[in-house]
Amino acid sequence: ELNARDPWRYLKYAFHARDASDEVAKEIGRRRGVRFSVMNNLVNWLPGVSGLFDLMHCIFGALIKHLCKNILYKNGMIDAEAAQKLEEFFSKLVWPPSISRLPPSVARGAGSIKADQWRSQITVFFVALFIAWQVDGEIPDIDAPPSAPNTKNAAAQAAQEKLIDEIKSTKMDRSLRRHYDTIVQFTAAVRIITSNSISPNEVRRGCGALEQAIQSWARMNCHLVPYFHFAVHLEPQFLKHGPGPGWWTYPYERNNGLLGRFNHNGHSGGEIEGTMMRGWWKAILIQDLVCL
Repeated sequence: ELNARDPWRYLKYAFHARDASDEVAKEIGRRRGVRFSVMNNLVNWLPGVSGLFDLMHCIFGALIKHLCKNILYKNGMIDAEAAQKLEEFFSKLVWPPSISRLPPSVARGAGSIKADQWRSQITVFFVALFIAWQVDGEIPDIDAPPSAPNTKNAAAQAAQEKLIDEIKSTKMDRSLRRHYDTIVQFTAAVRIITSNSISPNEVRRGCGALEQAIQSWARMNCHLVPYFHFAVHLEPQFLKHGPGPGWWTYPYERNNGLLGRFNHNGHSGGEIEGTMMRGWWKAILIQDLVCL
């Protein structure tokens, strides 16, 4: 169980840094990780407690992306034969009209894949991976073969091993079955915590499964990015703010895309902002007329 730091204690250090000399303030920042901000004068300004980190960027833009591109592909867990099976699986899928289509490169873990596409991919990825890895109807309890030397994957694996190399013999666990079991648990967790409605018990169940999956990857010596640590702190956010779709940034990203498609002349000094605002209100008013 995680023991959170007392935010009031670190707020105290921030005010100590405000009143201290530059040298002492730098030392407080180095040892305690805090600096004074004018925002600290606000009542109950406790970013570690009241601030949110976005569920969309955390789960779909970071964890799933890192799982597929780094843990599986760069480490050679998916070889050419498995990648071919994945590509065939995804090419035969018939998606509902409301689902974002996956680019062909998703089967190879290549290209620029957007968060909503990762969201679609993870819902069926455990099925695709079973087809790619299964032998006689089950995932074999064997290790994935190492990548051939002098390849990009081999170089990437060596670089990642250096990042986790506490002892020279540290290497990532390459067991297909353990990786698959962890991916299934991770997929179930994502399905639970991204639901449109969720109960406190489901929050605990989903976040618990997510934490267990992350801990499993850590025990397997997989290189993990900071978002994996952030993800284990999701439970308080759900209990405080409700279902994820109520506070993730998909709507804002969609509106940013709408603004980015407006034609403008690139002039600064407020002209671009004015053009975007006029275009925004034009789109809103037209939508209102259509909906009458």
